[in-house]
Amino acid sequence: MAKPKIKKIKKDTGRSSSDLITSDNTLKLKGIAEAGAKIVIYDNGVKIGTTKANKKGIWTFKTDALDDGKHNFKIKAKKAASLKTRRRKRPSSTPRSTIRQSRRSPTIPASPTVSRQMTR
Repeated sequence: MAKPKIKKIKKDTGRSSSDLITSDNTLKLKGIAEAGAKIVIYDNGVKIGTTKANKKGIWTFKTDALDDGKHNFKIKAKKAASLKTRRRKRPSSTPRSTIRQSRRSPTIPASPTVSRQMTR
């Protein structure tokens, strides 16, 4: 099974569209995986939900409202029942995608993070 990946996090409201800084506390994660795979999404090590990759291997997931602070997203994929073989394999996983949410002014960190800034 190909490793699943988070390809995009929406809505990035920082200074650029790729700085992973946002004031949006409900994010839409979009990624790729094997067609039909079950995708399990974790935030800071806690399971926050599941979704399924379509026949092209594309999946999306919208988070519930997130608290301010740093969020490390990690995903794991499990083969669809129709794709399983006799041998059991461990689910594949991806490196973490990290965002930071904060009510303070956004700064551009050395590593990819997203900060949530409340605008008034």
